[in-house]
Amino acid sequence: MQISIANAILVARLIGKSIVTACLKMFLPFKTSQQLGEEKITNGDFVDTLSPSTVVNAAGTSNITWDAQGGGSAKLIYNSVDSIAIYLNLPNVNMVSGKTYYIVIDSTAIVSGSQFKLNQGNGTALSGTLTAGVMSSFYRTATVTNSALRLYRNTSGDNSQLYINSISVKEVFPDWIIGNT
Repeated sequence: MQISIANAILVARLIGKSIVTACLKMFLPFKTSQQLGEEKITNGDFVDTLSPSTVVNAAGTSNITWDAQGGGSAKLIYNSVDSIAIYLNLPNVNMVSGKTYYIVIDSTAIVSGSQFKLNQGNGTALSGTLTAGVMSSFYRTATVTNSALRLYRNTSGDNSQLYINSISVKEVFPDWIIGNT
């Protein structure tokens, strides 16, 4: 008699586990998962400073400063009369050529229509035109190995004013080999 009670308990557990698993599959149909590596940008949320980022080529009324808006952000002001290539240099990102990265940029427009772009190092574009006020997220495969990102205004001759609330860069599928082994 003792064996049949133990068997009944075992059967009840297996049936319960099967029902829970089947229901989870029915309501949560995860087909794939995405593994992301560590955050590559130091202080990408600009909590209390722009550091370790640096502003390059500030002149006239065009500048990039830290602002307390939204808990901290980089405030970019580009004035068309200052025809300069001002940018925010984000150091030590260490993207590796051939690896894919997931990039998320949260921005807020001060002047409607303000646009910006993100480059790797001194010229390799990681983004097309990005419009302030729109959460931008995209995947890019690095074409060069470089330790810095640069955030520029999109075109010369426009007056752009925006906040960069945060920038996140994470490697996709770190240490995974895709293909035949």
